[in-house]
Amino acid sequence: DEMELPMSVEAVGFAAPSVNPNWCATGGVDGQLKIWDLAN
Repeated sequence: DEMELPMSVEAVGFAAPSVNPNWCATGGVDGQLKIWDLAN
C-alpha cells in the first residue's frame, strides 16, 4: 500500500523550498525510504 508507514520512523527530511516545498522523506529501521507529496 502506498500510504503504509514502516513500523518505526527513524528519520524525516524535507526538500528545500527551491526544489519542491511539498516533498518529505521518511526512513525506518526496516531500510525503507518513502517520498511523500504533502500536497496530496
